[in-house]
Amino acid sequence: MKVNEKTRQKLIKNLEEWLELTLDIARDTIEEMRHAISVEDLMNLKKRLLIDLLDLPLSSTECYFCIELGLDDVEEPEKICKDCPYAEHHGICSVMNSSWRKIIDSLYELQNLIDKEYYRDEKYESPKRD
Repeated sequence: MKVNEKTRQKLIKNLEEWLELTLDIARDTIEEMRHAISVEDLMNLKKRLLIDLLDLPLSSTECYFCIELGLDDVEEPEKICKDCPYAEHHGICSVMNSSWRKIIDSLYELQNLIDKEYYRDEKYESPKRD
């Protein structure tokens, strides 16, 4: 399958926008860390950063096939998705057990795990040194 140049350019533009937004979020969080007073504040900020960084470019605006088929402007994408070359191999994204759905669900699980486990509002004391 040959690349459609217009679709390629739109995909690249959208990925560049995603990257800039992600970098801005990371930079802003790191800047907040510079002003943190406690370790607990740092831990909360780092937890938020880890979760934010898992917002991967997996939406229809960052998918070659969705862009090519014009799915970002469609109310009922499943009608068009049935003709998607990606769906032919991986299932329609919105359907349970499709490759995309498994990836998205795993990301949500990881984000929730980080939220619950990375830092749980415990208080830290300085380590004792001999």
